[in-house]
Amino acid sequence: MSDQNEQTNRTHPQEVMARFGIKKATYYDRLKFLQITAHKDAAGRVYLDQYQFDMMKELNEYISINGKMAGFSYSKQEDKSELQEEIQEEVSLITTEENGLTSSTNGFSTVTTTRTNEPDIYVEPQQPVENSEVAVLIREAEELKARELAMRDLIKRKLADEMNEEDLSPDLQEKVNLAREAANPKFTPQEVAGTLLTQWRKNRLAS
Repeated sequence: MSDQNEQTNRTHPQEVMARFGIKKATYYDRLKFLQITAHKDAAGRVYLDQYQFDMMKELNEYISINGKMAGFSYSKQEDKSELQEEIQEEVSLITTEENGLTSSTNGFSTVTTTRTNEPDIYVEPQQPVENSEVAVLIREAEELKARELAMRDLIKRKLADEMNEEDLSPDLQEKVNLAREAANPKFTPQEVAGTLLTQWRKNRLAS
């Protein structure tokens, strides 16, 4: 029963980040601020125990009110000797499991089995850039570069919006006038046709 309760009170990093709506960098900053060292279970998965999770929860509430970590003090203080004893037990368990040895005795013989090391899908605080974190950093770098490339065009667009015709250079003003004349000719088709016909008649009489 105690083992079941202990497993129930384990909270993995992804659960903590989802619960408080924070990213990995913030998660590690808070661990460092609280001087929390995460545990590992038999499968190598990193987790926080109930006491550590409660500290993270109370810190999150403090930050939501004060906007910073500075000045935070956990309200529940655990007995130091008991805490050290639990930490020592966890360290001993981790050391045994990392050696890959599990022993069982049936009264007559001892059987030793080797556990295959499984990949740790959780990023340790000491290794903040691994696996999917690289893809996230690459994506953020791409977005930053895209903003840099687009910024010049956005500035030009804003400048153009603020300008009027008088702000244009003389050669550009001339281009605008020519475009207007082409779009709005001064002569009507009837006037042009009359002029051409008159010139043709004169030329015919002269010949």
